[in-house]
Amino acid sequence: MRSAKGSWDFAGVNSSYLVHGIHPYPARMHPHIVKILIDRFGKKRMIIADPFCGSGTVLVESLASGHDCVGVDLNPLACLISKAKTTVIPKEDLLLTQKQIVDQLSRARRRSILPLEYRKYPYRFWFKRKALGQLLLLRDLLTESNLWSSRSRWLLVSALSRTARAVSNQRPSEFKSYRLSEQDLRRHNPDVFGTFRGIITDTIMRLGAYYETLPEKVRSGSIEASLVQADARDLGARKIVDMVITSPPYGDSDTTVGYEQFSRIPLLILGIRNRKLGWTRGSDPLEDTWTNFPGGSTATLFSRVSRIDRTRSRVLRRYFASLWRSLLNIDSMLRNDGVACIVVGPRTVSGIRIRTPDILLEFAQALSLKCLSRTKRRLVMKTQPRRNNLAQTINEEEILVFRKGG
Repeated sequence: MRSAKGSWDFAGVNSSYLVHGIHPYPARMHPHIVKILIDRFGKKRMIIADPFCGSGTVLVESLASGHDCVGVDLNPLACLISKAKTTVIPKEDLLLTQKQIVDQLSRARRRSILPLEYRKYPYRFWFKRKALGQLLLLRDLLTESNLWSSRSRWLLVSALSRTARAVSNQRPSEFKSYRLSEQDLRRHNPDVFGTFRGIITDTIMRLGAYYETLPEKVRSGSIEASLVQADARDLGARKIVDMVITSPPYGDSDTTVGYEQFSRIPLLILGIRNRKLGWTRGSDPLEDTWTNFPGGSTATLFSRVSRIDRTRSRVLRRYFASLWRSLLNIDSMLRNDGVACIVVGPRTVSGIRIRTPDILLEFAQALSLKCLSRTKRRLVMKTQPRRNNLAQTINEEEILVFRKGG
């Protein structure tokens, strides 16, 4: 299912249909890419893995195609959203859940909110006092209900997370941490319970429609999705999957995608300790072990960047060390003759264009991965600015497809 002109750009093609739209998430892979890759390079029955599953696009499309799948992500919020999307619940059970939630919300509106120690609450910068009090009351009502121990828990978690962002002082159109202007803050008076009710209604509608599209074996539970919160650099799995479809992070610095910043507010409300989620943050105790990269491109690249900014060069070195280690794990988890589909794009660091797809090809050549195809696509729907203060940002990416040899 390509766009009208037969390209991979998918201009004007909805990427948030069914459960893909139940929760925003940075840099989601377009679901139609996954559909085409499964159809073109897959086989009748297989296990598909995404070691950077994010909010679960690959998992959702794998189930819809009738394949078992495994998702891995370091970000706990990503795993929670993916779990909400891939937990299969019959339509009648979803409607019953919705009725119970509406009843609870009616009682919540009549319940008094205890005085909030606002000055002691973390990140109060991101919430008005009334909104924060209502949000914490809503969280407590949900966690105390019998639904929290049922299969519906994950859709509640997803809806609560989405509500937290929607009623916060965060700018609604930004993935990174930007607060509303003072003028907008004066007008900002969110209705937490009303917002949650609208989000939960939308979530249940989408999950019900998705359920209707699933093969019978998925509905019965004989085909399912598994989620693991883990680091793709350290999986150690061997020959367990037939296909990998994934898009590694481009980094988590000021000029790339802010996964950590995006997750901060929901994780706070969910009571999950905020972690350093980016590849380029801090020091890696194994970094020195992974500095002998295959090919010659990286050494030249690090030298060029170092002449401009040594700190950025070290950050870039950690990034490619992480990419190399992750590719080793992808190669290890694939069965012989398995297929790895990896979506990556170029970046700009210190004004220098980083051709990540070319470097990834060099890495693959050092392993048992043979390139089958290489396709460019434009990013026609983009929430990040197309230019930063130095140069062009990520405006295109490439889809690289490899087959594992014997």
